[in-house]
Amino acid sequence: MAALSEPYVDGEDHQIQYRLRDAQGQWRHFRDRSRRIDPGDGRPAFVQGIALDVTDLVESEQALRDSEASLRRSEQRFRLAAAGGQVWDWDLLRDLLSFSDDFWRQLGYEPMAVAGYRSRLGAMTHPDDLVRHREAMRRHLKDRAPFDLEVRVSDAQGEWRWMHIQGQAEWNDDGRAVFMAGTTVDITPRKKAEAALRESEAYRRSLFEQLADGVLLIDTNNRVLEANSQALRMLGHEGERLVDVSLQSLLADERAAPSHDTLLETADGPGPLVEWTIVRRDGSRLPVEVRTRALDPQRYIAVLRDVADRHAAQSALIRYQLELSELTQRLLTQEKNTTRRVAQALHDNLGQSLAVARLNLDAVVATAGDSLPPEIADLCRKLARMLAQAVLDVREVLADLRPPLLEEQGLAAALDNEIRTTLLAVGSDVLLEVADGLQRQRWPADVEYSAFMVAREAIANARLHAQSSLIRVLLEGDVNTLQLDVIDDGVGIPQDMQLGRPGHLGVVGMRERSISIGARFSVTGETTGGTRVTLHWEAPRS
Repeated sequence: MAALSEPYVDGEDHQIQYRLRDAQGQWRHFRDRSRRIDPGDGRPAFVQGIALDVTDLVESEQALRDSEASLRRSEQRFRLAAAGGQVWDWDLLRDLLSFSDDFWRQLGYEPMAVAGYRSRLGAMTHPDDLVRHREAMRRHLKDRAPFDLEVRVSDAQGEWRWMHIQGQAEWNDDGRAVFMAGTTVDITPRKKAEAALRESEAYRRSLFEQLADGVLLIDTNNRVLEANSQALRMLGHEGERLVDVSLQSLLADERAAPSHDTLLETADGPGPLVEWTIVRRDGSRLPVEVRTRALDPQRYIAVLRDVADRHAAQSALIRYQLELSELTQRLLTQEKNTTRRVAQALHDNLGQSLAVARLNLDAVVATAGDSLPPEIADLCRKLARMLAQAVLDVREVLADLRPPLLEEQGLAAALDNEIRTTLLAVGSDVLLEVADGLQRQRWPADVEYSAFMVAREAIANARLHAQSSLIRVLLEGDVNTLQLDVIDDGVGIPQDMQLGRPGHLGVVGMRERSISIGARFSVTGETTGGTRVTLHWEAPRS
């Protein structure tokens, strides 16, 4: 009615619309159209107009608007239902909240009357999520912020189920929210899967950090994406992060970094085991054993194992082996020299003395003739036999200490003599096979002596332990190489005894003799049965 007091402008229509209560107390709508009239004949100006009852028209227009709004909301519900989930809507003017029956059934409830929704939903929603829900709704209705959140709702069994809720309100021309609709989707399986994934990731992360080996996660540009604590310790970055660092900057040899394309070619399994030398933060270097593997087309991992202690142990072992080899060589040289002196003493002193004693005894017996009493003559004959046997014993010892023909005619002749004179009486046949041109071939004296002693020991072992019927001695090589093989057809040797029998030094002695001259030595089982003992020597390159 305030429009009635507005000033009239001459010649212009003045229109207003208002409501009046009728006799029955109902509001009726009127539309008033009036104009100021100035007669111009001295009479005062006046207002003339007409008031029309437009209640039916207004109500029809409102019904049309309500119908259009209802249609829009039905279309909105249809789109929401088609998108998935359970549809809900809220008439804010009448404060009516409605959920689809499927919403209640998925939670194990029977659908209920609209009037009971609000209290039921408040009791069903997790207390922590109820506060977030109310705040999100307030911000949406007031500030038109998106309404999209996840909340926990209790089902009929008292279990918490996760719901994804989203919705959109409608506002009238005055900016007041009048209607809102949306959907709820049960995302409990997804949440459980996410929780399981987080637990799995946490477990993998724990393993990643607790691995005894260092692990680097590297991209296609060979830049470090992540490193576990062991890798950081190896690199001298303990307690820090090592991210977006070039792998090449960590290596003493940048060429050692693998090509990602090469890794992808072997994506079905781990790459070869290689060694890198990494440069630590303080500039020191650390040898590591590395195995790489592609995770996907963008990343690969490198597993690092600190081998500094192993390298130190290997160096120490090599040093000890060299020292042992030198000591062994010195002992064998000393043995050879001592043997030569003992053999010389036996030959020049004891052997000669025994021979002279035998000659003198024979001379006494011949001079005395039949004048010796029978008892004395019998004693002289016994002494003669004992002296003769002593001379033979000395000769056998000399043969053991100083192999006949070895120094004068070489290895082939000495082995042939050994087999002919010493081993013919044994139960096994011994056959010497010398390659063409090697009958008179000479090698360094210490090489020939060691090879002869190895052959003698191998033949004795085959005769005593292998129960063989044939022993073959093969001699091959040239001026710069020598290979000796002793092969028998006996029972063979078990794998665990090829390095030596417990309590027996035969194999150990043969190996040490071989090492002393820089030769390779092996004892292996033959595929057809029996055992092969091999010594292979090569002359040092100048």
